[in-house]
Amino acid sequence: MPSGTCDPATRGQTFNTMELAAGNGQVVATIRYSWDSVSTRATSPVGCDGAVKDIRVRNLSAVSYWALLPAKKAGNPWLEIPPGTDVTSQGGQLNSLGLATYSDCAGVTITNVQPI
Repeated sequence: MPSGTCDPATRGQTFNTMELAAGNGQVVATIRYSWDSVSTRATSPVGCDGAVKDIRVRNLSAVSYWALLPAKKAGNPWLEIPPGTDVTSQGGQLNSLGLATYSDCAGVTITNVQPI
């Protein structure tokens, strides 16, 4: 969660940043998002919310990981993150994955257990 206020401009930054990690930090999703001008740090369950600018996903481990995307619009909610992945996604691609806002991203689970 951003420190201080939800408005990144008050910290001299363009975006809020949050990381989701798994595998002792070998798999990291870095989420950059704006502020919706309404949410507060006390808002449950995610605090500051806003539109996602981009998400960078890196897998430095030797095994695949999977992300469960609970708000995905259609199809399989599991997304494989193979070893060596280093990709940044934004815009319509994130919207189709159900990751338009930070609160959408906060519901994502990353695991090394292959889904059935």
